Amino acid sequence: MFALAALSFDDARPGGYSETEFVENDEFTVADFLYVLRFVRGESHLEVDYLRGRCVKTDVVARRDGLVTLETRCRGESALRWVDRLKGKKKLTLVQ
Repeated sequence: MFALAALSFDDARPGGYSETEFVENDEFTVADFLYVLRFVRGESHLEVDYLRGRCVKTDVVARRDGLVTLETRCRGESALRWVDRLKGKKKLTLVQ
């Protein structure tokens, strides 16, 4: 859950008026993780909307049976890139 949240935070950009709080080289911390982590009916829920100027819009739910659900809002196919990075796949880059 922490890894997915950190990848989402790193990939997020300002949204709306949040640009005033945005810091380019900011990092997702354990304190951030604990701040947004909740336990609901035996499940771990991580819900991040805006965090320090970043439009994160990511929810992760880890159930008791090991099923993890990743949901994003207004992020396109970003989550697919995060999962690929977790699997060790390299990001495509333009070579000139």
